[in-house]
Amino acid sequence: MQQIRANLGIQGDRKSYTDSKNPLTDEEMDTIAKKLNLGRWNFYGAVYGPEPVRNVLLSVIKDAFLKEIPGAKYYEPEDMPDNIVLQTRHNTLQGIPSTTELKWVDWLPNGAHLFFSPIAKVSGDDGMAQYQLCRRRCEEAGMDFIGTFVVGMREVR
Repeated sequence: MQQIRANLGIQGDRKSYTDSKNPLTDEEMDTIAKKLNLGRWNFYGAVYGPEPVRNVLLSVIKDAFLKEIPGAKYYEPEDMPDNIVLQTRHNTLQGIPSTTELKWVDWLPNGAHLFFSPIAKVSGDDGMAQYQLCRRRCEEAGMDFIGTFVVGMREVR
């Protein structure tokens, strides 16, 4: 799950969207998201196996997201050929490497990144709490929060 700023960073630097020195507000992100036909939160995923199995799995996932998440939209890579993030993820999830996603480091001149990987329960409440904490800490330092949430299966012993 990727917060919109990660998508923005891949498609342009910060000056492409604002001249302000302050972190982007929710209102500014809403405006930019609408202009770029992006959601504030973007989920990218893949299913694997024979085509009939993939089709069934994708149908179940699509139906669940569209029924349970108000305003959710579902796109396949061919639906958005100009969406560089979706196209890059489509390739990455097939094992085709790329450095395109690292462009978010160019959000600021001479940008860099710090990987911080807290582990939380896979729930909406826990994900939002983690997002709000990380965003608040970044904004206290005068920076935009750019984050990606990775959900993976974990075996509990």
